[in-house]
Formats: sequence, C-alpha cells, structure tokens
Amino acid sequence: MSEDLITILTFDQQSEALVVISRLEEAGISVLIQDSTMLGLNPIFSSGSPKIKLQVNAQDGPKALELLKSWGVIE
Repeated sequence: MSEDLITILTFDQQSEALVVISRLEEAGISVLIQDSTMLGLNPIFSSGSPKIKLQVNAQDGPKALELLKSWGVIE
C-alpha cells in the first residue's frame, strides 16, 4: 500500500470494523486500520469518539466509498 492513504470510515467497535475490512478486501481493496491496537489492549482509552480509522489507498477511495454505499454501511 502506498503512502497516500485516506480515512474513509471510523468505528467505535473493532468487530464492526473487521466486517467491513473483510468485505473490502474480498473486493480487492487493501485496507489499513489505525488506532485499533490501543483500543483493544486497554478499554480505558475508549472514549465516546471513534477510535478505529479505516484507511485505503487514495486511488481506491472512490471504489471503496461506492461499495460501502451499496452495502448500506454509509449513506
């Protein structure tokens, strides 16, 4: 994956992120998650704001967003 990453979605729950990541990877889109390890290791770091950032290569962003919309994940 190149250095040109964009965040397309954020999650509070790692389990929710994993479902979306799996589907995107099945569609051929490489995905990177940021901030998930700290959330999983120590729940005290989990405040009310989203902690898990789902990132994709910038050139895959439009396709990823289109898929997320078609799956009903985003509007």
